[in-house]
Amino acid sequence: MSSRTLSSALALLLINSVVAHATDQPVSARKLTIRRTAGGDQKLSFLTKDEALLFPALGSGDDPVNGDPGGATIEIFSEHEGQGVLIVPAAVGWFVRDRTPASYKFINKLAPGEISPVSSLLIKSGRAIRLRAAHTGLPLTGQLGRTGIRITTGILRTCALFDGTSIRRDDGRIFHGRNAVAEGLDDCSNASLGAGSCGDLGDAPTCGGTCPPGSACGTRDLSTCECIPADQPCGDTAPVCNGECPLGSTCGNTGGFPLPGCGCVPAQTTACGLSQACGGTCPAGLDCFANGITLPIGSFSWCECLGGPPVDACGGCPPGFHCVTIPGTPPQSLCFPIEQCNGQSGYPTCGGPCSSGTCQAVGLTVGYCACIP
Repeated sequence: MSSRTLSSALALLLINSVVAHATDQPVSARKLTIRRTAGGDQKLSFLTKDEALLFPALGSGDDPVNGDPGGATIEIFSEHEGQGVLIVPAAVGWFVRDRTPASYKFINKLAPGEISPVSSLLIKSGRAIRLRAAHTGLPLTGQLGRTGIRITTGILRTCALFDGTSIRRDDGRIFHGRNAVAEGLDDCSNASLGAGSCGDLGDAPTCGGTCPPGSACGTRDLSTCECIPADQPCGDTAPVCNGECPLGSTCGNTGGFPLPGCGCVPAQTTACGLSQACGGTCPAGLDCFANGITLPIGSFSWCECLGGPPVDACGGCPPGFHCVTIPGTPPQSLCFPIEQCNGQSGYPTCGGPCSSGTCQAVGLTVGYCACIP
């Protein structure tokens, strides 16, 4: 099924599930400097000393070292150039200070290479967030205009916005903002931070807004839309699949649920996730298979690139049953009757009618009267 249909289906599912909502904290900020060197390299530095900044509790789900999902996400929002995203992974490169004030510090001396384009990130409880990076995720081909920054760990989002008199220089090569104020910034949403129309429309998960050239409007979380730039590896641009691939291949939809993945497939072919009867192409070493899942809101099927035929989450169900996945943390999968036939007698007598097969008593985790072929 299409990614848009899958996204809409899961959005309905989330209404009936427990969803963690982001906690936003706009802050004042000392500076934001973004540079493009004569050689084309990029540099970014940011500093806030606002005591209101959000600090992830040590050992909590928001902990960037050991939390769920862990790590940190830095997003830059430019009025004229869309959105750039920088990822700091969990665990590796982090140092924790478990004293007052507590702090997290990430170091990557080989940025923009190795594990992250971020060279350093310090989050100190009630004191400061200091960021340095060797990339921005933006093309940096002209003036940035109104520019925001958002730093996310877990569900905690700290943000700042540089506009008006807080923009001291913006000449297409250097953006320099100083003394941004938190007043007037209601939250850390894309729209508040100056994103293009893609983030302003609030139409997730369909995301039909426009973006600057070289990026596409999509959703990574089914609740917000963002401009996903194409100047990054194919696999990092899911679900819009507009990223870079080696010569002779193109970035294609490799299928998946609830949002598709992306991979480099042979050029001029139909990628697996968009193919009919699952006859599309996949990255080397993978094949295109039909896959599916049954949820309380319905059954969904799609084509997906996998290393072998898919196995349902139940490990196989007996005749008359299918595998149903119940959302939760973690999700639970169980074999459930395709057609129940309890009748008046109920289990284990099982005298109810069946549209096909015969009504039989079947004992799994619990007893059912099911129509068995």
